[in-house]
Amino acid sequence: FFVSVSVEMKDKLTHDNTFDESRFRKQVDDATRKAKLVLESNRTISLPEDVHHIYDDKFLCVERVTTTSATALRNALQLIGFSSEIRNKLQQMASAKNVTLRY
Repeated sequence: FFVSVSVEMKDKLTHDNTFDESRFRKQVDDATRKAKLVLESNRTISLPEDVHHIYDDKFLCVERVTTTSATALRNALQLIGFSSEIRNKLQQMASAKNVTLRY
């Protein structure tokens, strides 16, 4: 099952449509500061690249981010009116060919 969703993200890209890493890093730093305010005082938040870890930890991190992203996408689609019937129809269509949603 494969469904691609096109979303306009002009504010996330520079004028020449390239990814702005410094802007992304600033957004991550801002989000990290906000998350630290919410977390208990004995918990910390760090980027995976800055923490000693074993190889399997990276896979767990990717799995959690992917699951969270898929859930967020499903919730967003439900908010704009996608029902389980529509989802089932898209799955049926996607079994034969790629399906692209544009809005």
